[in-house]
Amino acid sequence: MKKVIFLMFLSLFFLIILPNQSHAAANQSKIILDGKELILPSDVQVTVINQHVMIPIRVVAENLKFSVDWDQESHFVKIQKNSKIISLHIDQREAKVAEKPILLDVAPQILSKSVVVPIRFVSEQMGLAVSWDNKDKIVYLTSSTNNSVQTEDQNNEKVSLKHINEIHFLNNQLVVSMDGKVTPIISHLKDPNRIVLDLPNTTFGDLSQPLESGSMGKLG
Repeated sequence: MKKVIFLMFLSLFFLIILPNQSHAAANQSKIILDGKELILPSDVQVTVINQHVMIPIRVVAENLKFSVDWDQESHFVKIQKNSKIISLHIDQREAKVAEKPILLDVAPQILSKSVVVPIRFVSEQMGLAVSWDNKDKIVYLTSSTNNSVQTEDQNNEKVSLKHINEIHFLNNQLVVSMDGKVTPIISHLKDPNRIVLDLPNTTFGDLSQPLESGSMGKLG
Protein backbone atom coordinates (compact mmCIF):
# COMPACT_ATOMS: atom_id res chain seq x y z
CA MET A 1 0.00 0.00 0.00
CA LYS A 2 2.82 2.39 0.88
CA LYS A 3 4.46 1.57 -2.47
CA VAL A 4 1.26 2.45 -4.35
CA ILE A 5 0.91 5.74 -2.48
CA PHE A 6 4.57 6.58 -3.21
CA LEU A 7 4.12 5.93 -6.95
CA MET A 8 0.98 8.07 -7.02
CA PHE A 9 2.85 10.87 -5.26
CA LEU A 10 5.77 10.56 -7.69
CA SER A 11 3.43 10.76 -10.70
CA LEU A 12 1.70 13.81 -9.26
CA PHE A 13 5.12 15.42 -8.68
CA PHE A 14 6.07 15.10 -12.35
CA LEU A 15 2.66 16.31 -13.51
CA ILE A 16 3.05 19.46 -11.43
CA ILE A 17 6.73 20.20 -12.01
CA LEU A 18 7.44 19.25 -15.62
CA PRO A 19 4.78 21.38 -17.39
CA ASN A 20 6.07 24.52 -15.66
CA GLN A 21 9.55 23.82 -16.98
CA SER A 22 8.66 22.60 -20.46
CA HIS A 23 7.46 25.98 -21.74
CA ALA A 24 10.98 27.30 -21.25
CA ALA A 25 12.90 24.23 -22.35
CA ALA A 26 16.12 25.13 -24.10
CA ASN A 27 16.70 23.90 -27.62
CA GLN A 28 19.53 23.90 -30.11
CA SER A 29 18.47 27.13 -31.79
CA LYS A 30 20.95 29.12 -33.84
CA ILE A 31 21.21 32.83 -34.59
CA ILE A 32 22.34 33.93 -38.05
CA LEU A 33 23.31 37.60 -38.40
CA ASP A 34 23.77 38.87 -41.97
CA GLY A 35 24.46 35.34 -43.20
CA LYS A 36 26.97 34.44 -40.47
CA GLU A 37 26.20 32.23 -37.48
CA LEU A 38 26.80 33.85 -34.12
CA ILE A 39 29.15 31.74 -32.02
CA LEU A 40 27.44 31.67 -28.64
CA PRO A 41 29.24 30.73 -25.40
CA SER A 42 28.73 27.10 -24.41
CA ASP A 43 26.73 28.08 -21.32
CA VAL A 44 24.34 30.33 -23.25
CA GLN A 45 21.04 28.86 -24.45
CA VAL A 46 18.36 30.21 -26.75
CA THR A 47 14.92 29.55 -25.28
CA VAL A 48 11.38 29.44 -26.67
CA ILE A 49 8.59 30.64 -24.35
CA ASN A 50 5.00 30.65 -25.61
CA GLN A 51 6.29 30.52 -29.20
CA HIS A 52 8.58 33.51 -28.64
CA VAL A 53 12.35 33.17 -28.97
CA MET A 54 14.18 34.54 -25.92
CA ILE A 55 17.90 35.28 -25.64
CA PRO A 56 20.07 36.18 -22.64
CA ILE A 57 21.04 39.85 -22.40
CA ARG A 58 24.62 38.55 -22.52
CA VAL A 59 24.03 37.67 -26.19
CA VAL A 60 22.52 41.12 -26.80
CA ALA A 61 25.65 42.76 -25.41
CA GLU A 62 28.41 40.45 -26.65
CA ASN A 63 27.06 39.22 -30.00
CA LEU A 64 24.68 41.93 -31.18
CA LYS A 65 26.98 44.63 -29.79
CA PHE A 66 24.26 46.66 -28.06
CA SER A 67 24.95 48.44 -24.79
CA VAL A 68 23.20 46.67 -21.89
CA ASP A 69 22.70 47.84 -18.30
CA TRP A 70 21.18 45.46 -15.73
CA ASP A 71 20.02 46.60 -12.29
CA GLN A 72 19.80 43.53 -10.05
CA GLU A 73 17.90 45.30 -7.29
CA SER A 74 15.11 46.80 -9.41
CA HIS A 75 15.16 44.05 -12.08
CA PHE A 76 15.50 46.76 -14.72
CA VAL A 77 17.17 46.29 -18.13
CA LYS A 78 18.27 49.12 -20.40
CA ILE A 79 19.38 48.28 -23.94
CA GLN A 80 20.90 51.04 -26.03
CA LYS A 81 22.19 51.52 -29.57
CA ASN A 82 23.35 55.04 -30.33
CA SER A 83 20.44 57.25 -29.23
CA LYS A 84 17.84 54.43 -29.29
CA ILE A 85 16.99 53.17 -25.77
CA ILE A 86 14.78 50.22 -24.79
CA SER A 87 13.66 49.92 -21.15
CA LEU A 88 12.44 46.58 -19.80
CA HIS A 89 11.44 45.14 -16.43
CA ILE A 90 11.51 41.47 -15.47
CA ASP A 91 8.06 39.84 -15.51
CA GLN A 92 6.44 43.00 -16.89
CA ARG A 93 5.00 43.10 -20.40
CA GLU A 94 5.11 46.87 -20.66
CA ALA A 95 8.35 48.15 -22.15
CA LYS A 96 9.46 51.60 -23.23
CA VAL A 97 11.14 52.62 -26.46
CA ALA A 98 12.36 56.22 -26.48
CA GLU A 99 10.13 56.69 -23.40
CA LYS A 100 7.03 55.54 -25.29
CA PRO A 101 5.21 52.54 -23.71
CA ILE A 102 4.85 49.35 -25.78
CA LEU A 103 3.07 46.15 -24.71
CA LEU A 104 5.16 43.02 -25.26
CA ASP A 105 3.73 39.62 -26.22
CA VAL A 106 5.96 37.99 -23.59
CA ALA A 107 7.72 39.60 -20.63
CA PRO A 108 11.47 39.40 -19.93
CA GLN A 109 12.27 36.68 -17.41
CA ILE A 110 15.04 35.21 -15.32
CA LEU A 111 15.82 31.62 -16.31
CA SER A 112 18.67 29.63 -14.75
CA LYS A 113 20.05 32.87 -13.27
CA SER A 114 20.12 34.51 -16.72
CA VAL A 115 17.98 37.44 -17.83
CA VAL A 116 16.28 36.64 -21.16
CA VAL A 117 14.48 39.06 -23.48
CA PRO A 118 12.41 38.57 -26.67
CA ILE A 119 14.86 38.68 -29.56
CA ARG A 120 12.31 39.80 -32.17
CA PHE A 121 11.22 42.84 -30.19
CA VAL A 122 14.73 43.96 -29.27
CA SER A 123 16.17 43.34 -32.75
CA GLU A 124 13.37 45.03 -34.69
CA GLN A 125 13.45 48.07 -32.43
CA MET A 126 17.17 48.34 -33.13
CA GLY A 127 16.65 48.21 -36.90
CA LEU A 128 17.22 44.51 -37.61
CA ALA A 129 14.86 42.45 -39.76
CA VAL A 130 13.93 39.19 -38.03
CA SER A 131 12.70 35.86 -39.41
CA TRP A 132 12.27 32.47 -37.73
CA ASP A 133 12.81 29.06 -39.28
CA ASN A 134 10.64 26.89 -37.04
CA LYS A 135 11.71 23.64 -38.69
CA ASP A 136 15.42 24.03 -37.99
CA LYS A 137 15.01 26.43 -35.03
CA ILE A 138 17.09 29.20 -36.59
CA VAL A 139 16.73 32.95 -36.02
CA TYR A 140 17.79 35.06 -38.99
CA LEU A 141 18.76 38.68 -38.34
CA THR A 142 19.46 41.11 -41.16
CA SER A 143 20.85 44.59 -40.61
CA SER A 144 19.49 47.55 -42.52
CA THR A 145 22.64 47.83 -44.62
CA ASN A 146 22.11 44.27 -45.88
CA ASN A 147 18.34 44.54 -46.10
CA SER A 148 18.26 47.49 -48.49
CA VAL A 149 19.16 45.67 -51.70
CA GLN A 150 17.52 47.60 -54.52
CA THR A 151 16.59 47.08 -58.13
CA GLU A 152 14.92 49.22 -60.81
CA ASP A 153 11.42 48.72 -62.18
CA GLN A 154 10.21 49.49 -65.67
CA ASN A 155 9.92 53.18 -64.81
CA ASN A 156 13.57 53.27 -63.69
CA GLU A 157 12.44 53.84 -60.10
CA LYS A 158 14.36 52.19 -57.33
CA VAL A 159 12.42 49.42 -55.56
CA SER A 160 13.53 47.62 -52.41
CA LEU A 161 13.84 43.89 -52.85
CA LYS A 162 11.81 41.71 -50.51
CA HIS A 163 13.40 38.54 -49.13
CA ILE A 164 11.95 35.02 -49.30
CA ASN A 165 12.85 33.40 -45.98
CA GLU A 166 11.03 30.08 -46.12
CA ILE A 167 9.21 27.89 -48.64
CA HIS A 168 7.35 24.69 -47.76
CA PHE A 169 4.27 22.62 -48.62
CA LEU A 170 1.51 22.32 -46.03
CA ASN A 171 -1.87 20.62 -46.54
CA ASN A 172 -1.41 20.70 -50.33
CA GLN A 173 -0.64 24.42 -50.14
CA LEU A 174 2.53 26.26 -51.05
CA VAL A 175 3.50 28.50 -48.12
CA VAL A 176 6.00 31.30 -48.79
CA SER A 177 7.31 33.36 -45.86
CA MET A 178 8.62 36.82 -46.74
CA ASP A 179 9.80 39.95 -44.95
CA GLY A 180 7.41 42.25 -46.82
CA LYS A 181 4.18 42.44 -48.82
CA VAL A 182 4.33 41.26 -52.44
CA THR A 183 1.52 40.79 -54.94
CA PRO A 184 2.18 37.47 -56.72
CA ILE A 185 1.57 36.91 -60.42
CA ILE A 186 0.06 33.45 -61.00
CA SER A 187 -0.33 31.85 -64.41
CA HIS A 188 -1.45 28.43 -65.64
CA LEU A 189 0.48 26.75 -68.45
CA LYS A 190 -0.16 23.53 -70.36
CA ASP A 191 1.91 20.75 -71.94
CA PRO A 192 2.62 19.86 -69.23
CA ASN A 193 0.00 21.37 -66.92
CA ARG A 194 1.72 23.59 -64.40
CA ILE A 195 1.22 26.63 -62.23
CA VAL A 196 3.83 29.39 -62.44
CA LEU A 197 4.24 31.71 -59.47
CA ASP A 198 6.14 34.95 -60.04
CA LEU A 199 7.06 37.15 -57.06
CA PRO A 200 8.14 40.54 -58.42
CA ASN A 201 11.05 42.41 -56.84
CA THR A 202 12.09 39.53 -54.60
CA THR A 203 15.23 37.59 -53.88
CA PHE A 204 16.06 34.58 -51.73
CA GLY A 205 16.89 35.41 -48.14
CA ASP A 206 18.41 33.07 -45.57
CA LEU A 207 16.56 29.91 -46.59
CA SER A 208 17.30 26.86 -44.47
CA GLN A 209 17.40 24.90 -47.76
CA PRO A 210 18.39 27.34 -50.54
CA LEU A 211 16.59 26.97 -53.86
CA GLU A 212 17.74 27.91 -57.31
CA SER A 213 15.76 30.27 -59.50
CA GLY A 214 13.47 28.29 -61.81
CA SER A 215 13.19 25.27 -59.48
CA MET A 216 10.19 23.02 -60.04
CA GLY A 217 8.14 20.89 -57.66
CA LYS A 218 4.95 18.81 -57.60
CA LEU A 219 1.80 19.05 -55.54
CA GLY A 220 0.23 15.71 -54.69
